[in-house]
Amino acid sequence: LAFSSVAWAGPVSQSLTTTLSPSKQDKKQFGGVSLHNDIRTTFSGFDSPPRQTVFTIPPDVKFVPGNIPVCPLSAVANKPDDQARAACPQSITGQGTVEAQGFLGTQTGTVTFFRGDSSQGQDIIVHTSVGSLLILDVIGDINGRTLSFTGLPNTGSQVLTDFDLTFNKRKTGKQTFYVMARCKKKKWSTTETTTFYNDQMLSATSTQACTQGKVKQPKGKGGKKGGKKGGKKRKKPRQRSGSYAGSTTQQAVAQSFRKIRFTVSKKGRVTLTSEPSVARGDCVSTPVFTLGGTTVSKKLSRHGAFTFTHTFLGTKIDKIHGKFVSTDEVEGYAVYNFAAQDLCSGGRAKVNFSAKRK
Repeated sequence: LAFSSVAWAGPVSQSLTTTLSPSKQDKKQFGGVSLHNDIRTTFSGFDSPPRQTVFTIPPDVKFVPGNIPVCPLSAVANKPDDQARAACPQSITGQGTVEAQGFLGTQTGTVTFFRGDSSQGQDIIVHTSVGSLLILDVIGDINGRTLSFTGLPNTGSQVLTDFDLTFNKRKTGKQTFYVMARCKKKKWSTTETTTFYNDQMLSATSTQACTQGKVKQPKGKGGKKGGKKGGKKRKKPRQRSGSYAGSTTQQAVAQSFRKIRFTVSKKGRVTLTSEPSVARGDCVSTPVFTLGGTTVSKKLSRHGAFTFTHTFLGTKIDKIHGKFVSTDEVEGYAVYNFAAQDLCSGGRAKVNFSAKRK
């Protein structure tokens, strides 16, 4: 997977190096990985940049955008990289560097990947910025094993000749990551084909060996390593008691109003002391769980999770749900309902949060 052809005029040859990490993955179950690509193209002139690039990714690699927020193309289009990243910080899925050659000599720049709007055929936004000389927003479409970048602009006499890029290993759900892989055939092979404006085509392939390894599963009663028949029972990690503080990821709300605070007792009771403000349109939620300085408490489940609920209207429920992902860190979400009014339409808003022990 790479973008070997978001580049070059007068093409002579092209190479692709793809590295997924960690390379040890289960034979059947998909696990999270980072994906690094290095694409280089040599050329003999500056008159034929690429028109499109099509990748065929391995059947054992897939993209799962999950809960990553969508970034509108209009929010980043034609902006310098720092401004584009500031516009959609929670939608970033990767980054890298580029090299451009041509009439103005050799120039270097940056690349940032954003999750785009799939309903608009914009699964990936590839925001490329080479100083103030060249800013490109290339759209990627994922369709099964095919990743296509079509309609690339004719960049004339200044073309990209080297892409060094990484898709981050980013969690997108309870058991999903943005890029996931399994090691079914002990190797991963990726092929790309670039078509240039002079109708010339170049292809490159990268193959990486992978190691098969079983995904560790917790053993229950009667299992080989747990219960009365399996010897010693494995202890679960104990959540640490104390005060926890964190914030939501919603950029529409000022940082100081996104905070969430709660305490965990030694007996595993969670008490919410401060709840975040959540926005829907131009409306912002008011406290419902801690109104007037009150608190709510809930006993941790055996899985280290807790949920606070409040009836908004009828069957509509406001909710704050969290789960320990380590002994001193919680990840979760908050859902608030809104009545229709001048500043926003009726409906609900859901935001993610994380909190750590202070």
